[in-house]
Amino acid sequence: MARRKRQSTAEDIMDLVALLPWWAGVAAAVVSWLFFRSVANSPTPAVTSPGQVNTSLFLGVWFRGVSMALQYVVPFRAWLAR
Repeated sequence: MARRKRQSTAEDIMDLVALLPWWAGVAAAVVSWLFFRSVANSPTPAVTSPGQVNTSLFLGVWFRGVSMALQYVVPFRAWLAR
């Protein structure tokens, strides 16, 4: 019995987008760009004292930073899958 080649999550998502009509793939690219763009451009909360730094603040700043890259990578992958 032949083994199936392991794929990454990104490749699995590209396969799902490829099953959609071409216009749905383009719409998915636009929606993902709008989502990640809004997250990347959201204001970062200011820390006024050292006691305010906590995990949720760190994760929010980290997700904003990752969204700066994902706003270009995810729509490009969705566009390629169309």
